[in-house]
Amino acid sequence: MGVGFNRDSLTGRTVRGKALRRLLHDIRQVVLNKGQEMARVLFTADTHFGSDGHRIFFKRPFVDVLEMARALIKNWNEVVNPRDLVYHLGDFGVGDSIHAIFHNLNGHKILVRGNHDPEPVLYLPWADIARSMTITVRGQEIWLAHEPKRGWLGRDRGTWHLHGHSHGRRSPSLGSLDAGVECWDYRPVTFNQIQEMMRIMKGGS
Repeated sequence: MGVGFNRDSLTGRTVRGKALRRLLHDIRQVVLNKGQEMARVLFTADTHFGSDGHRIFFKRPFVDVLEMARALIKNWNEVVNPRDLVYHLGDFGVGDSIHAIFHNLNGHKILVRGNHDPEPVLYLPWADIARSMTITVRGQEIWLAHEPKRGWLGRDRGTWHLHGHSHGRRSPSLGSLDAGVECWDYRPVTFNQIQEMMRIMKGGS
């Protein structure tokens, strides 16, 4: 599996450049072990840990923010292995518990900052933070941003666009998908799942 990385726009804070390069180098060196990939790339968005307002407004199936946090952590760790790389496309969470929650989530985590990511979220030990970024997974270029764009960077050359923000309320367009938890059973989505959905949207069989 090949993973490339190109940063488009940063928050302005100091970036852990050497650590990120080591991380991506390790992922490029992934080998097959008994037919299973040791590391994968996954995507998610709009977890909104600690936000009762978002839980209520979007009618999430949890009685309170504690149950929501427990379910989201459980679902995350069921699909994400410690070696995996997860791109969180914004709106991670709020409140005093976000530090503990972050450290209970498997994988190496990169944040594409959303409109509900306050300063405490930015001080969590993400591998990196950006406003948007372009990555390449298995030869497929993907532009990541929190808010969806109709004319995204690279669309004319076949680049995919993954985003959050819409909470499943925006109809997908060819080449563009919402990675938010409402769209994927409240858990991160794998690159393979994205690839399959893109194939179906394109009319593949």
